[in-house]
Amino acid sequence: MTTRPILRRLRNRRSSSKSSSGARKRSRRPAHHPGRGLARFWLRFAKSSKNRAHPTAPRKFARLLNRLPHLQGRAVTVRFLPALTAGSQKLYSDKKFGQPVYAATFVRKRRIVLDQELERQPRELARILTHELFHFVWVRLSNRSRHSYETLVRTEWLRRTRGELGWSAESRKRVLSRKAPFANLGKRWREYLCESFCDTAAWLFSGLRRHPEFTLAERYRKKRAAWFQETFRAGKIPI
Repeated sequence: MTTRPILRRLRNRRSSSKSSSGARKRSRRPAHHPGRGLARFWLRFAKSSKNRAHPTAPRKFARLLNRLPHLQGRAVTVRFLPALTAGSQKLYSDKKFGQPVYAATFVRKRRIVLDQELERQPRELARILTHELFHFVWVRLSNRSRHSYETLVRTEWLRRTRGELGWSAESRKRVLSRKAPFANLGKRWREYLCESFCDTAAWLFSGLRRHPEFTLAERYRKKRAAWFQETFRAGKIPI
């Protein structure tokens, strides 16, 4: 992927006070069998003059990898950089301009950039990294699977379902016009589908039971969980 579409891969920083207002009480999540199969890919921790890999990073990620389903693919490089911001379709570190973000993913380069602040927030790190990893899964879904997921989410949309399973998806959902013909939603709809897929995966596999950004109604969460279980029942997910 070129650098231009990077803003579609960014997760905006958002305070919990903004996201908690629409939160609904949630019941126990459907089981996803943590640790059933270790991920068959590698997270490579990059070093640079701005960033030295945290010595405990591999241990932190090992816990997350044990919760993930069986992912298969080439190595993904993970880099921590300070004070990430984005603007003009570019990612910056330690600059005084741009909008603060927590993460960015470059699919073709197989690279994820995370804000160093996440090293002090292991729960949020697990959620955001899972989201970013599933961007690689999304681009490798078959047309049939992607259409199937779109059908599921379109049904929610036509029923005017509120909420989502992360701010990345919800922020895009809010800008979609319900007055516009469905076929005219175009790029914004496709971006929403992608973020919805990744946020759903983060809800399922990051290990978090509750979060202020989990605002989708329980019955729709169960349907999404069932979709993931059915779609990936073979047990191996290309990444």
